[in-house]
Amino acid sequence: MNLATPLALHVMAIQQQGREWPARFPIVERCLAAIDDWEAWDVP
Repeated sequence: MNLATPLALHVMAIQQQGREWPARFPIVERCLAAIDDWEAWDVP
């Protein structure tokens, strides 16, 4: 699973909207949770 794309889009949205830098990245947390749910860490 490619985490770079959702992370890059999230960071670009933060910068374009002029918002403060977040203490957390919920999009990354959701992606990691999906990887765990699908047990994708074990896929070769």
